[in-house]
Amino acid sequence: MFAEMKNHQLHSKSTLPIDEGSIRFLDAKELEFGAKFNELSGIEYKAGKLYGVSDKGYLFYMSIDIKDKKIKALSLDKTIKLKSKKKKEKLDTEGIIFRDDFFYISFERDPKVQKYSLNGKELKTQKIDKELKKIKNYQDLNKGLEAIAYSKKYGIITAPEVPLKNKTSFMHALYSKDKTWYFPYKAPLSSMAFMSKHKLLLIQRDYNKKTFNSKVYLTRVNLKNCIYGVCNSEILATLKTKDGWSIENFEGLAKVDKKTFLMISDNNNNPKQKTLLVLFEVLD
Repeated sequence: MFAEMKNHQLHSKSTLPIDEGSIRFLDAKELEFGAKFNELSGIEYKAGKLYGVSDKGYLFYMSIDIKDKKIKALSLDKTIKLKSKKKKEKLDTEGIIFRDDFFYISFERDPKVQKYSLNGKELKTQKIDKELKKIKNYQDLNKGLEAIAYSKKYGIITAPEVPLKNKTSFMHALYSKDKTWYFPYKAPLSSMAFMSKHKLLLIQRDYNKKTFNSKVYLTRVNLKNCIYGVCNSEILATLKTKDGWSIENFEGLAKVDKKTFLMISDNNNNPKQKTLLVLFEVLD
């Protein structure tokens, strides 16, 4: 099933490609796949395949054709409802990584990282920092484990959308099972992916569901360059609706190659919002 794709004008006064800060935006598409393809919260790219999860616990298998720095085609190969060992559990899935023929998925209202088979069967709960296990430590039920990433060097890293109750409010925290890193807070954290051995690319975004105003900060964090746990970070691009950017509630981020990434928006199951898929590259 091929997606209904429509070109999206990302900025009111410019056409793609657009350079903003250290980012070049290459392509932007509005997607439509049907009723279940809503509230995309996480994506992962591997060799022409795009995997996604939604807030309602659906796992999407997609094939994507990227050529000449454009999204040429996107097809939905299959949709799977994730299976839980707990009867009638309502899954609030947020982030996804693909590793060794398994999926690792982070959850929000029941904060955890879960290992899943390729057919969506729950296999094993992963070890996470003890502070992340109890929902009472979070600012809100809807501010759980929003983002997840993996590297051979650091293993699985996950993060809440905003700092925990007992943490300083002006620092985001990134957690492996036995280590924590900090970087300055700009907006709620929605997704992250490793750029290289030590560097992460993250989406910080502030989205107003009533006014549809949005701010997106694409941020690079170097886990190797830290002083007393606070890591060097830099904002590579800032996008704001008030500055002419036609953006949405971006929640998913995936690395395509060394410099190229995809990000996707969560439409909050609102007919007035769009599911946007954006292709961009990092210039430095």
